[in-house]
Amino acid sequence: AVPICGGDSVAFELSKAKKEGASSGGPFRLMPWQRTSGVVAVGNGATTAVLGLSAQGLKLLRTFDGTAVVGPIVSVHEDEVGQPVAVAITEKEGTRIQLMDPASGNAQPAMHAAGYSADDRGPAQLLLVHELSSGEHRTVVSAADHSFAGILGGKVMWAREEALASVR
Repeated sequence: AVPICGGDSVAFELSKAKKEGASSGGPFRLMPWQRTSGVVAVGNGATTAVLGLSAQGLKLLRTFDGTAVVGPIVSVHEDEVGQPVAVAITEKEGTRIQLMDPASGNAQPAMHAAGYSADDRGPAQLLLVHELSSGEHRTVVSAADHSFAGILGGKVMWAREEALASVR
């Protein structure tokens, strides 16, 4: 392994993430980064590992079965240190969204939104959460089929899909 930012060339093993995951889905790949400070996700289709980045190196924060996407939380409380990040997983029943503390890996109870499922849309690709001053969370999720959904609380408020959404 070659160090990216200097220091010792120590390979980071995902053996713990592989053991915690349900099954092996092959090599881990870096998931799209969405400006989540100090947090990245890697996945292999069967397991997603959320990693914390710090001066001490990489730290495994949490693993999720399936393909999860990590996204930022835009908050009215921007002065807070250690803003949580959001994690979304599209499943057969719908979309599961959790807020996670990047320092500890602790996650709040999941919010389930039926009606935007992996069977119809594929795995989640992009995620953005807006925290309102009331404490409610407005979420926008995009899936593999290039559709978007607006979620408020646990309800899908709207979904947008275009027949030519992936034409470039």
